[in-house]
Amino acid sequence: MENKPKEIIIHHSGDQSRNPQFEKVNLWHKHREFPISSLGFYCGYHYFLERNGLVIKARNLTDEGAHTKGKNLESIGIGLAGNFDFENPTTEMTLMLAKLCAKIAETLKNPALPIRHHWEFSDTRCPGDWFRSNTWKFNKLKIQLSIIEKFLLWLRNFLKT
Repeated sequence: MENKPKEIIIHHSGDQSRNPQFEKVNLWHKHREFPISSLGFYCGYHYFLERNGLVIKARNLTDEGAHTKGKNLESIGIGLAGNFDFENPTTEMTLMLAKLCAKIAETLKNPALPIRHHWEFSDTRCPGDWFRSNTWKFNKLKIQLSIIEKFLLWLRNFLKT
């Protein structure tokens, strides 16, 4: 079945290791028998962000995710390397997360695409306490406003033609 995304759901790996984590997550998800993506990965997230801001695409937007039970055919999963109960995401990660969320909303032509958290759908702390902070709430608001601003600019140009 094809994914029809209505929201973005943020996750964390829960791993405080400073080493790159994508391969570790991919192997763990393979061990848990997650379905393989059209790109050949077992990683259940559509995108995975390393600490240095590197974005790894593990699934196409139309691929079913394997990240949030009951939401995998209507969401985009983004996983971040780290455990944000005990640390803050790096500046590179937060900047890239903002850009990635904006790009996804633009690609899906949905300026009101909600950005949610794994804990909203499951009994988990994921993606950690930092995402409950005012810092994240402010960043999330800025992301969503920039998406709406881009859409309004596009609409203005569209109406001029």
